[in-house]
Amino acid sequence: MNSTLVTPGSCSSWEVSTWSTIMPVRVVGKFNTSNNTFHIDTYYWTSSPGWLGLGIHAGGTTANAGQGAWSYREA
Repeated sequence: MNSTLVTPGSCSSWEVSTWSTIMPVRVVGKFNTSNNTFHIDTYYWTSSPGWLGLGIHAGGTTANAGQGAWSYREA
């Protein structure tokens, strides 16, 4: 699979084919003082016909090792 970095304060869309296989989508934060990352959430998605896509929203800060970071999946 691949990774995509979204600029803070912006939105991004991209298409990823999973060949009708359910795949994990991991949401991670990136510290603003280093290249280190921290886990926020994991969602599962498939690009099977009929699926409209997966909308994920995330926010928070890197304070306290990202403890205040959050995400939710758009229904």
